[in-house]
Amino acid sequence: MTLSQITYFRVLAETLHMRNAAEKLFISQPALSSSIAKLETELHVRLFERKGHRLLLTEAGEQFLVHAEKIHREVYEAGLHMERISQTANTKIRLGCITPVLRDDLPGSMRAFLDLPENNGIEFEYSIENTGELVRRLKNGIYDMLLCSHYADEDLLQIPVFKEPLALISPAGQPAPDSWKAIAALPLIGYERDSVMDQYLRNVAEKENVEFRFTAGRGPTESAIASLVEYGFGHALIPLRKHFAETYNISVCPLPSGDYHRDIFLTTRSGQELSGAAARFSAFLQKRSEAETSDLS
Repeated sequence: MTLSQITYFRVLAETLHMRNAAEKLFISQPALSSSIAKLETELHVRLFERKGHRLLLTEAGEQFLVHAEKIHREVYEAGLHMERISQTANTKIRLGCITPVLRDDLPGSMRAFLDLPENNGIEFEYSIENTGELVRRLKNGIYDMLLCSHYADEDLLQIPVFKEPLALISPAGQPAPDSWKAIAALPLIGYERDSVMDQYLRNVAEKENVEFRFTAGRGPTESAIASLVEYGFGHALIPLRKHFAETYNISVCPLPSGDYHRDIFLTTRSGQELSGAAARFSAFLQKRSEAETSDLS
């Protein structure tokens, strides 16, 4: 099995049309047909079947497409990894982060870093994913570092740099509950199942000896959840963002007890030292975090 065969298979699976796929690949139709036939022989399965004039993926073809997409992604990311360790290491910082960080904490830190004279010409390249996907791409060398939630993995080094207190948000004008049992009785909006924050709220509930049922639904991000709360769909326990009280028409209620917060971690691969601009930004973030912690104490 060759990378070309996998590429040909992906394109044919996308178009489900032999001539169109051949044109897209800039090869002849017989060459494409021969390549797919050889691939099927090697794999001992049929990947495509014809129904009338239609070309369809078989069940085996559907399953092989999952592998083909993963291989294609790994090859693409390998190229990006090699680019990262080339001549751009001193001028570009590749950063992955979760959505909330890009709204408040990260932009200010990036601007403060770039305003230093020694960082003239440095560029940030950043993108947003959930924590699990960020970690996968970090391990493949796509990112120099992450700013994300806690992730249990011995191959990672995580240093807390931002702290976000947990708070209850309610539709405007709602009275603050006076106990965790009162909070648990509310129609709560939760996070997506098995996400980092969903697991965190389970731990909070266990510690406070209550059960959160999230009968008012679930949302993918704090912003989506805050919007639902604003329009009266329910209440929510979220890490409090600095702008929420100003952006959304909601009430922010302190928790009845406990010191609960979400830490945002500067995350790198364990045992692999950063270099160039990425190393300087990492040190800058840690120093900035230490200064802010000292100011609060």
